[in-house]
Amino acid sequence: MKVNVLSRVGILSSHQFLSNPDEIENLLVELGYRNCSILPDGTVNSSGDIEIIDDLIGNDGYFLVKFGDVEGNFLCIQQQKLKFLEGSPKNVGKDFVCNYCRNLTS
Repeated sequence: MKVNVLSRVGILSSHQFLSNPDEIENLLVELGYRNCSILPDGTVNSSGDIEIIDDLIGNDGYFLVKFGDVEGNFLCIQQQKLKFLEGSPKNVGKDFVCNYCRNLTS
């Protein structure tokens, strides 16, 4: 039986990201994110840059959506609400920057 090592050491959680593609699309449009596509499982891909703003982070410190591929930069700068990187992109085409997020724990 395969066991995910990350879940055994407590790095993975049971956090639930938004999964309804229509709900995710409405949120992204409302927040001004463009060049995004949403997969059937709710994963968000972007052909451009993603700059994280407070409204894309829940009160629990997680991203509201799960990112897959970001072809540009993924920027998360001075986001004090952010506590966890779970849901951050699997692949980033340019820079992954996460600076001055003082409450980040994983």
